[in-house]
Amino acid sequence: MQQVNQKEPFRQGEAAFYPVEWLKEKGLDKHPNFILGKLVNVKPENDKLIIAHSETGHHHCIDVVRNKEAQFLIDETNNLIGLLKVSGVPADLEHLRQHDTHDTFRISEGEYIVKYHSQPSPEGWARVVD
Repeated sequence: MQQVNQKEPFRQGEAAFYPVEWLKEKGLDKHPNFILGKLVNVKPENDKLIIAHSETGHHHCIDVVRNKEAQFLIDETNNLIGLLKVSGVPADLEHLRQHDTHDTFRISEGEYIVKYHSQPSPEGWARVVD
């Protein structure tokens, strides 16, 4: 398990996490790539708060039974960005896969902008499918 330095961005698979405080320090909090629109709460599925879905089932998620205070909101107007809020105890970001798995990250209390790896599509930009 890796302890995440809350002050630095990190990545797990197709999702990149940018601490809001880091964005402010770097003067990037007003950059168009990090501006959030209308946020909607993501509901847990099978006690997992899924941060990044996978078509093959190896989601990137937080167990809400162990991390009751974690909250994830997705931008309803731009599904390439979201906001992860971790309160109280650190949250463990797991990769649900039996082999070739990404390390689990222990995420400190704070707020993180989540950006997804994207690619051009006929309709515009779309999340990379794994």
